[in-house]
Amino acid sequence: MSRQRTVKPSVTPPATSDSVVWIGVALLFVVTIMAYAPSLRGDFLWDDDDYVTNNPTLNDAQGLYRIWFEFGATRQFYPLVYTTFWIEKHVWGLNPIGFHVVNVLLHAAGAALLWRVLAALKVPGAFLAAVLFSLHPLHVESVAWITERKNVLSGVFYFAAALAYLQINNSRHSTRQYIVSMALFVCALLSKSVTCTLPAALLLVQWWRHGRISKLDIARLAPFFALGVALGLTTAWMENTHVGAGGPEWQRPIAVRLITAGRAFWFYLEKFVWPNPLIFVYPKWSIDSATALQFLFPFTALGLVAALFALRRRIGRGPIVAMLLYAGTILPALGFFNVYYAIRYSPVADHFAYLASVGPIVLVAAGLMRFMNRQTQGSRVAVVPGVVICIVLATLTWRQCGIYQNLETLWADTIRKNPSAGIAYLNLGSLRLKQGRNAEAVSLFKRSIELEPPTAIAHFNLGTALLNENHVDDAIENFRSALRLQADYPKCLANLGNAYLTKGRAADAVEPLRRAIELKPDYALAHQNLATAYEQLGRRVEAERHYREAVRFNPTDRASQMSAERLKRRP
Repeated sequence: MSRQRTVKPSVTPPATSDSVVWIGVALLFVVTIMAYAPSLRGDFLWDDDDYVTNNPTLNDAQGLYRIWFEFGATRQFYPLVYTTFWIEKHVWGLNPIGFHVVNVLLHAAGAALLWRVLAALKVPGAFLAAVLFSLHPLHVESVAWITERKNVLSGVFYFAAALAYLQINNSRHSTRQYIVSMALFVCALLSKSVTCTLPAALLLVQWWRHGRISKLDIARLAPFFALGVALGLTTAWMENTHVGAGGPEWQRPIAVRLITAGRAFWFYLEKFVWPNPLIFVYPKWSIDSATALQFLFPFTALGLVAALFALRRRIGRGPIVAMLLYAGTILPALGFFNVYYAIRYSPVADHFAYLASVGPIVLVAAGLMRFMNRQTQGSRVAVVPGVVICIVLATLTWRQCGIYQNLETLWADTIRKNPSAGIAYLNLGSLRLKQGRNAEAVSLFKRSIELEPPTAIAHFNLGTALLNENHVDDAIENFRSALRLQADYPKCLANLGNAYLTKGRAADAVEPLRRAIELKPDYALAHQNLATAYEQLGRRVEAERHYREAVRFNPTDRASQMSAERLKRRP
């Protein structure tokens, strides 16, 4: 990229006729769909139940209202994302292929819009950058995982808002373009608040183009900054109050956060250059602020930015702008802000880098295009290295999509690449529990508890598997452990009561079953088990009442119906 005040690419920009644009867009869609074809056969995965399959807000018009106007109705306040899920559920139900198709098409649309943004800026290698963005395997997690609709949808609005903003000065309808750009930016924020970095990115682009930032630029973008801050703070509040990113575990010294941020900065750059291995849950890092060497991560990151800034007159402003775009976009995921996933499971994740990848990708594409044009004097041979890179990335993306086929492949791959991922053992154990493979589930749950801080769900699941294996005493101990961690756990209370019944301790079963019903009055199975306990204790009136409650909440429960009638007839 040129260091002059007016950008002069080393090669003439490609023709921008409508036919060329549509051919380019079609090509981007084709290569993206081909690379991501295996993901179309994928099932629903982790967290997809919260977002789609078990999300009550997707069921009716009242749910759609709650998505937009009730904080806490959904896990995060991204109403446009949930609205797309609402529409899709009413169009094709819970068929995962429809959701996957939309994710792939949105990703392709984002790549096409990125191309048009870069073409408007006359960036060398604009189309190559768009293809690299569409095919880079680091993006598979964002595309193949339905939950990450947040990234692909927000990316479309992010690039569209940028394109509309860049056209303001070249349009006879600049006011209209400005309003369109702001509206698209709001849509991006309502899809994922990390897009709040767009106004800062636009200021960097203006500095790259003109060597300065005018007062008009700042005035134009001031409302964008205000909107971004407002939605960003809303997301931070939701993470703390509704997602669970609060408490002692999230109170970390600033030195630890600085080291984590520096390490994450280099981690993502490494994955851009060498995307292997890519892991759904990466290993946690051992951060020791007392070790001076660990501060090399943030200091060298700052040093790189400072060096590129110092060299801007020699190598141009392009490299420093690309690096600042990357650093600014990845900033919310570097550990300075409490993000539940980053603290609870791993400080880094592929989906955190979706938009941040644009800076390095554009820098590589522009640099490669300039280098090859200098070496080949504009010959068509210059495209060969780019084509080879794209084929390699497409192949890696195709292969990476394979681990997102279902929960089995996802968690097995995670354990193989990261044997310390406690959450992977927990979730694979849950899958084994549903499959009735209780002995395997017990082993997986025990390994999860060894690796992770104790959680109620881990002890509950282990207790359930042990109960299924008739290890009742061990099951009772694990249910008690779970309740010490989370007292208001209806399923655990009900299973504890059931375990006591299995041991013939009906008197001990009454209290946990009553507590489960207090917390969940429509809990049919708890009513049934409490009725059984009362019947064993000779408390027939109470037993009959709870049998009838079990039938009321589960009309197909013929056993409870017959037991209630039997007690009613008995003198």
